[in-house]
Amino acid sequence: QSGAELADALKKNASITAFEIAGNLISDEGAIAFAAALRLNETLQSLDVSSNKIGDDGGVELGQVLRNNTTLQHLNLRNNNLGDPTGHEIALALQANTSLLSIDLVYNNISYKNAFPIDKALQDNTRRWKAGQSNRFRKQIE
Repeated sequence: QSGAELADALKKNASITAFEIAGNLISDEGAIAFAAALRLNETLQSLDVSSNKIGDDGGVELGQVLRNNTTLQHLNLRNNNLGDPTGHEIALALQANTSLLSIDLVYNNISYKNAFPIDKALQDNTRRWKAGQSNRFRKQIE
C-alpha cells in the first residue's frame, strides 16, 4: 500500500492532529498523496513519514504544500531518499510558511546550501511562536 487511502481520509478529517506512518515504504506515490491531503486538512499539526523511501518527486510535493499550510508544526522526513531538489523546495516554502517549527531531515542527501536556510527559517518561526506564547500568557494574567 502506498498510504494513499490513509492520506485520502486525512483530507476530510477535522480531529486528528498527529499522524505517523513511519517505516511503511509509502514511497513517492504516498508522499504525493499526503501532500494533497495537507492542501485540504486544517487540523494536522504533526506528520511523520520517516523511513518510507520517499524520493525527490514526493519530497518536492511535500515542500510545495508547506508554502500555504498554516497548521503543520512538525514534519518528520528522516531517513528517506531526499536530495537538494527537496531541500531547495522546502527552503523556498519556508520563506512564506511561519507555522512549521521543526522538520527532521537527518539521513537524507540535502546539502548545507539548502539545509542552512531551512534551519534559519525554523529558528525564526520558533522565535515568533515563543513570542506569541509569551504575549498570550501575559494577556491571561492581566
